[in-house]
Amino acid sequence: MKATFPLVLAGALLLASAQALAIDDRFNAAKYDKGGFAPVNDEVYARECGSCHFTYMPGMLPERSWHALMTSTEKHFGESLSLKPDAAKHIEAYLAANAADRSPYRGSELILWDLPREAAPTRITMLPLMRQRHVIIRKLMRDTNTPVKTLTNCDACHENASSGSFAYDHILVPGVSKVIRPGGAF
Repeated sequence: MKATFPLVLAGALLLASAQALAIDDRFNAAKYDKGGFAPVNDEVYARECGSCHFTYMPGMLPERSWHALMTSTEKHFGESLSLKPDAAKHIEAYLAANAADRSPYRGSELILWDLPREAAPTRITMLPLMRQRHVIIRKLMRDTNTPVKTLTNCDACHENASSGSFAYDHILVPGVSKVIRPGGAF
């Protein structure tokens, strides 16, 4: 009986790691059908919002969150967006139509996984999944001299963020990770 325990434990760990890998692959647009998030494909949204920060994919928040953000444009994280009414209406419609709770993409599915139905977070950094997956990065930002100073700059670490892919095998944390390409050396 004692000899089988290590085998059972090893089997359980192997199964758990395979499940974790499968879950992580859902953020990879190249490895999973509809992996990651639908890329931003709206010029007005990209221009108006991307001029100040990373253009978050609409599938990163549920519709109720985008609605909350767009109805408080005068108090957008300490700034007034000063959007023209037509642009604001257009952006809100685009975000709502492509929000996580309407998206067929796997990243959106994961975003909603631990999010209570009534929750309407207005910060992507406050999503349960985001907080879980970035624990180490938050600690590095606090305790080291990494150039990554905020979690809101997705493409600082995620090489393919603008295409909607947040795969683990495409993460490079500046000042922490080292890129090893095929044929490269340590």
